[in-house]
Amino acid sequence: MAEVSGSSPDAPTFASIKDLSLFIKIVSFIMDTKKRVNILISGKVQGVFFRDSTRKIAISLGITGYAKNLSDGRVEVVAEGGENELKKLVSWVKKGPPLCRVDNVTLKKEKYKGDFDDFNVI
Repeated sequence: MAEVSGSSPDAPTFASIKDLSLFIKIVSFIMDTKKRVNILISGKVQGVFFRDSTRKIAISLGITGYAKNLSDGRVEVVAEGGENELKKLVSWVKKGPPLCRVDNVTLKKEKYKGDFDDFNVI
């Protein structure tokens, strides 16, 4: 197997250029199919279990990322996952949990980075 000098012991090794090429295609496919969004939600969204409810919905959809309160009263959600799952999450945050009132949702699509292993409340 061909191994790059100085590589990590956990780094993949490839028996041939063909194997390396296939690996690159798979990684590229994953990077192209996964998406990332940054969502800012305003209204009565703090102190109403918005972040925890968002976390539960995100986990149920297989989405990773975080939800956090901002000092200006908004909630920020950064989420990574499949396009359809992210659409469902965005649709949900437009309504939120029962005690909240969503006045505005700003959505920014970003390049997938693979930054998260799970979904957290910050």
